[in-house]
Order: sequence, then C-alpha cells, then structure tokens
Amino acid sequence: MMRQTTYGDDNSYEATRTHSASLGTAPTGFHSLWSNVSSICETILSWDTSPDFSGQHALQQLLHAYTLVYSLVSSPFSDSPALVITSGSQHNVFRNNAESIQTLVVYHRLCEMIRIRLSNVVEIRLREAASAPHPFLLETYIKEWGRFITAVNMLRSVFSYLHGPWQKYGLPSDHNMLPTEVVALSSWGSMISKTELGEALTKQVFILVGKDRLKRLTDKEARVLQGVGCALTLLADSRSNLYTTLIEERHLSLLSEYCKNKVTRMKEESPESYVKEALNIFIDEVERANRLLMGSSVQPVVQRISEVIIDGELEFLDDFIYVSIIESKHSQLRQLHTLLSKSENGLKRLKDKFRNCVAKEGLRRIDLACKEVGRCAGDVYRAALKTVISVYRYFTVPMDAFGGDTSFERELIEGLQSVLSASSELDVHTRLGQEVARFAHNKLNLLNPGEGCEENTNDINDIVILFRVLSVKTSFVEAYPLYFSRRLMSDTYHVESEKLLMHKIVSTKECSNDFIHKCETMLNDVTESSESLLRRFREEAEDTLMELEDFEFIPKVLSSYTWPVFSPDPLLTIPAALQVKLCNFQAFYSQACPKRHITYVNRLSHGILRLNLPCGAPVPNLNLHVGLRHLPIAELFNHRTEWDLEELLRAIKTDNTAIYVQAINEFSKHGILEVHDDEGGEVKGLWDVLPRHRVSLGRSPDTRKRKLVLLELEYEREPKLGAAAAGEFTSDHLDHSHSVADQMISLSTQAMLIRIFKVQGTASFMQLLEKTGELSPPHLKPTPQQIKAALEFLISRDYVFRDAEDGDTFVYIV
Repeated sequence: MMRQTTYGDDNSYEATRTHSASLGTAPTGFHSLWSNVSSICETILSWDTSPDFSGQHALQQLLHAYTLVYSLVSSPFSDSPALVITSGSQHNVFRNNAESIQTLVVYHRLCEMIRIRLSNVVEIRLREAASAPHPFLLETYIKEWGRFITAVNMLRSVFSYLHGPWQKYGLPSDHNMLPTEVVALSSWGSMISKTELGEALTKQVFILVGKDRLKRLTDKEARVLQGVGCALTLLADSRSNLYTTLIEERHLSLLSEYCKNKVTRMKEESPESYVKEALNIFIDEVERANRLLMGSSVQPVVQRISEVIIDGELEFLDDFIYVSIIESKHSQLRQLHTLLSKSENGLKRLKDKFRNCVAKEGLRRIDLACKEVGRCAGDVYRAALKTVISVYRYFTVPMDAFGGDTSFERELIEGLQSVLSASSELDVHTRLGQEVARFAHNKLNLLNPGEGCEENTNDINDIVILFRVLSVKTSFVEAYPLYFSRRLMSDTYHVESEKLLMHKIVSTKECSNDFIHKCETMLNDVTESSESLLRRFREEAEDTLMELEDFEFIPKVLSSYTWPVFSPDPLLTIPAALQVKLCNFQAFYSQACPKRHITYVNRLSHGILRLNLPCGAPVPNLNLHVGLRHLPIAELFNHRTEWDLEELLRAIKTDNTAIYVQAINEFSKHGILEVHDDEGGEVKGLWDVLPRHRVSLGRSPDTRKRKLVLLELEYEREPKLGAAAAGEFTSDHLDHSHSVADQMISLSTQAMLIRIFKVQGTASFMQLLEKTGELSPPHLKPTPQQIKAALEFLISRDYVFRDAEDGDTFVYIV
C-alpha cells in the first residue's frame, strides 16, 4: 500500500514562525524581542556545550535571531529602554525612542553580552588552566580562542543588519558602532592584557622556548606555540598587538641576555671559533623564530643578535679580519662576510678594513717599486701602474670570498686611489692620467688583430682598472683621443678590442658622454664611414673606367669636431699620381656629400711601397712603410737608379729641403739608398744639401724583415706625449695652449663660415659676424677674434679670397 509522506512538519512550522516574526506575528515589544535574541545568543556563545545547536536547527536559530534583531532596529518600540553609557564614574542617559537611539541600545547590549561571557566563563577557565603545569594554559587558550571565534562569526550574521548604512543614519557623532568582530576581539584583548593571564601566557611560552634550546620540541608543542602567536597577533593594543607586547619584546630581551652569556664564553676561544659559533647562533635562533614564533619576529631577532654578537665585539674581531684579508684566507673571509653582513655596522667595518688593507699594502708596494726604478733611472709611472694592477689582482682573491658583493670592488678602487694620491713620487692631477692613456695605447698596439676579444680581455681589463683608480680623469680624457687617433691612422688597431674597451669604460659610469661619443665617432670614421665612402668611390671609378691599378688609394674621412686639430703642411710636395687620386676623390665627395667640405691633411698620409730586389737577393722584395715625404723620392728612383743630390731636390720642386734630406737619411739607414761624396766615399747621416754628392739605390738593403718602417706616424702639430725622466714632473707634458673647448670653437667657426659662403657666395666681415652669431649654439659662439682667425685660415688654404676692389668683401672659391 502506498502512503503519502509529509517531510519536516515541525521544521516547516518553525520556519514559518521565524519568518513571520518581522511581519508582526511574533511577540511584540522591545524587552520581549531582546529576551528571545539574548537567549539564542547565549546558546551561540556556548555552542560547543549545546548538543541540539547543530545542523538545520542551528541555521534556523540564527535566521530567527537575525529577524528579531531586524525588528529591534527597524522601527521604534514604546517600551524601548533609555540608553545608559557609563564613562568612568559618569552615567550618560539618553531618553529618546528614535530608531537611532534604539539601535545604540541593541549595540551596547551586544557588547555587554560578550563581555559577560568572557568574564564569567572564558576567564575562569583560563585562570584554572594557569595553575596547571605547562603547556596546559597554552592548549586551553587555543581551544577557548577557537570556540570564541566560531561564536563571533555566528554573531556577525545575527547582528549584520545592525551595522547597515541605514542604521548609522542619525546616530550622535560621538557614538560609533564598531563591527561585531572588532567588539569581540577588543573585549578578548582587554581580558588578557588587564589580568595576570597575559603574564602567565608569556611565562609558559618561554618555558617551551627555553626547553627547545636544550631539546627540540615535538611537533605538537611547536603547533601550540604557533597557534598562540597567531591568535595574539589579532589582538591590538595601544602600541601594536598583544603578540609584540607579550611575546616578541620579551623574547628579544631574553635573547639579549642569552647572547651576552654566550659571548663571554665564546671570547675565551679563538676569533675563528667565535665566528663559527656566532653563525650557528644566528642559524639556530632564526630557525627557532620561524618554527615556533611568528615570521615577523625573524628580522628583530637578527637585529638583536647582531647588536650583541657583532656590534659589541667588532674590536675583538679587528685583527682577525686584517690577517684574513692580507693572507687571503678564503674560508675565513667567507664566514666573516656571512656574519658581518647581518649587521650594518659589521659590514661597514669589514669594508673599511678591506679598503685600509688595500691602501696599506698598495702604498708599501708602490713606494718600493718607485725606489727600485729610481735607482736604475727607469720610469716611475710605468712601474707604479704595473704595481697598481698587481695589487688589484692580489686583492681580487680575498674579494672573491665575499660572494659577488660588488660593493667591495668599489672599496678596492678607492683604496688604490688613496694609494696613488699618497705617493710622493706621482703627479696624480696631470701626469698620471696621461701615463694611463699611454699605457692603454701600448697595450692596444700590441694586440694581434687576428685574435678575438677573448684573448685580449686581460689587457683590456688592466686598462679599465687603471682608468677607474684615477681620482682625476681630466688628463686621461684629454690624452686618450690623441693616442687613439695615432692608432687609427697607423692601422695598428683591433676594432673589436677598441669597442670592448669603450663598452667597459662606459659601464663604469665614470666618464662623460662627450668623451665616449668622441671616441666612438673616431672609430666609426676610419671603419664604417670611410670604408663605405671608399667602396662607393671604387664602384664609381669602375663605372667611369677610371684607372685604379697603378696603386691602391685608401682615403680616410675624419670628422673635424672630434679628432685632434690637424692642418696641411704647405711645404710637403704631393706626387703627381697621388694628386690625381685626390682630385678624383674630391670630385666624388662633393657629389656624395654636397653639404660638407673636406681638406686633405698631407702630413697624415702614409703608405706601403714595394721594393723589388734583383735576382739572387735573400728576399724577392721588401715592403717599406713610408710617409708623404718619401713618396716623391721613391717616384724619382722609379725612373733612374742614381741622382745628383742637388738635381734630385730640384726635381722634387720644394723649398723645404730639410724634410727631404731627412727622408733620404731614413732610406739610407736601411740600405735602400746610398749617398756618396765626390771621392766615392759613402756618407752616413746627410745633414744638408752638399754639392757633388750623389744618391743611388743601395747595393745591400736590410733584408732581415720583410717590412721596414721608415717613418713612424708622427703628427708634427700634435701635442708631444714623450716620456719624462724618472721622478721628474713636467708641467708642459701636454700642449695646453688651446683647451678642448677652444679647439671645438675654432673648428665649428671654420665649418660655419664655409656653410655661409656656400649659401651666399660673398659676404662682408660684419655679415659673417652676424650670421655666425645666429647659427652657432650658445656654448660654441665665437668671438670676433676667433671669426677673424678662422677667416684667415680659410684664406691661407685658398677656400676664400679677399675682393681686390672692395677690401671688406670676401669671396668663396668654388
């Protein structure tokens, strides 16, 4: 037989009764409604001892209580009690049946209900647990805390309507209603802080911490400490939270006493043992703070241990630090760095000691090296630079123990800077920077262009080291481009190594952008820019059937603003064959770069001549590295094998015979040419044009090398960078007659005048003065004297001439 079953009749009735409460079917009146709410809240607060308060029944009770609270705060009741707020000995009474006052009555009764529950139940249980052996109080605290938090979460739902925005409307300004959970936590915190329970909790916590130092706590005991710590962090007090007040501050105080007792015993051992045991204390206490206490305690723990073990005992460790650095004891330095880096004062002391060791050892070595060089009349600067590099490398060994801490390299550099400044043998303001530039030039000159950058890295690193130890880099910045231009002009440069050096210098962030830009532009001029122009020139020459096979012509176009100031020498004769090439390239450049102007600097020309030797010679030919003054002589000896000296110089068509006499001497030094007097005797070292002397091809040229350098590239107007005697200072080591700014203004003014003339064709001096003032940037604006000097230069080079009829007008020569 089938029967219809009715589910949950009682529950359905209870739900209907609950939801109808807000519609007026439930008991009316404030006291009646609050009595029902209070009864349900008492059940909530003691939920763990109420077996019927579970499942659907518990949810119905919560919903019923919520609707009752809704009724209490949504409309006024005639029997609503007056609001009485006690503040000290003063009682404030508010008699008003408005909803806002009625809401405050409900709020304050909720606060009082929570306070009574804590004082009558929870506090009594905790006091009973405090008299039991540890860690019973801590376990009881965690249980009561969990029960209370669960009840508070349910009370939040019951009184959620109490804290709605409409209920706060119309409240007196001095009556703020805190959320239910805030009221509950505040009441719990007051219970702990205003009674002896806080001290009892602290005592049992540190009994377990002390026990853990002797023997590791069980996982259960560790979880108890973690739970108490987490619970106390949620309770705020006047400074921070109860965890900080009751646990963390007390722990730091006890930790200081513990470390002081340990230090007294540790100092009886060696400093090395002290460092090892100190590291173990850090490891143990940090691990203990992470495992038993809150993670936020780790940094205060480290700081407090550092104050006792490191900051207070730095003098005890000073000698040990010094010996470890000087003797490069890697393991000890690694432990020292690990320990001292935990304290700001400790790390600073380690850096200071490291820098002082560098300065003391470096000064001793440099003074010794300079004295030894002085006794043999050597170059003190070269010796000092080599010593600086050796000291740097010596201290990189202990520096490696610091685990990649780059701040110690800064200390190493500063230590070496103090060494150079303290040396009485060195001029750090001018000469030293120039010598570093010379050192870089010599190192880079010796690099093999066929090798990769990897093989040259050590040499480049040495240059960067010396650059960084310069306390005054001005002289280096001025001298380096001069040496750099010499390498680029003589083709003794390795492009990748030059770029790597520039990159490393840039990475130091110790040089100006102008210096880097100048060097990069110079390198670009002789590589990418000049090579591109040469390639286009040759392609055009092939298209126009221009002859190229007579000799290889490789022009280099240099930017006048970045290179040192060079000017043509009018006394040097340009061979006819080269003159043709120059004219062709000039025509090509005018078309390729119509807005730019080039000037041929004949003093920088150099090249390779091949000397073919007769049959039976040890080698078939020789390559001669020559300058422009050698070319006319070589060209004449291509037609005749013997010349009268006077006739030879007349054939060159020059007034400056001294230059070509010097060239003849350079040929004869290697046996390429021979000079004989009227009696047939060979003349060594011709000093003037002498009558009845003949010059002929040499019978036994020097064949020990396939390439003979007749002329090292020298810039006759370049500032001389020769070495001075050991220990001597030279105030005119560089030609300071014109500063870098003056040179830039001079070149800028010349280029500006050319640009004006190309546009106007003719101009008066006043017009030139006005135009240059308008077009020049402020930092390169020339004075009238500088404009006059630039104009005279252009006139001397046949770019401009003065109008014969009107002496104030100047005409550009197209």
